[in-house]
Amino acid sequence: MKKMLILLLLVFVLALAAGCGGDTSVTAHHIDANTLYTDAEISDAMDAVEKYFRKHFDGCTLIDLGYDAERGSAEVAAAWAQQYGAPRAMVLISEFEVGKSGGDGSLNPDSTYKNWNWILTEEGGRWEVQTCGY
Repeated sequence: MKKMLILLLLVFVLALAAGCGGDTSVTAHHIDANTLYTDAEISDAMDAVEKYFRKHFDGCTLIDLGYDAERGSAEVAAAWAQQYGAPRAMVLISEFEVGKSGGDGSLNPDSTYKNWNWILTEEGGRWEVQTCGY
């Protein structure tokens, strides 16, 4: 009986954890032609954004994530890198939907956010989200 109770409690905790966080299971990726980053670097940065999204955007679904060469020009990337004291930076853009819960309360429930910027810095081959928004 005790083992059954522990097993049920474990299943309940796992079910709660599975329901938390943002959904990235349907995210489409797009990459404009560029000369600043390799496709692998952009892919690694996108992975960092998706990880951040899953952790911090409860009740939201990331629809599209991409690299836009115009928004992420060399000048823009250099300015962000300087602001964060990093050797390199990258700007990604996304579209995501907010569920009825409104994410963490700062987002409009039942809405879609387009052209949402993600600013990442890279050091030692690892991309990290520094900030996001409009």
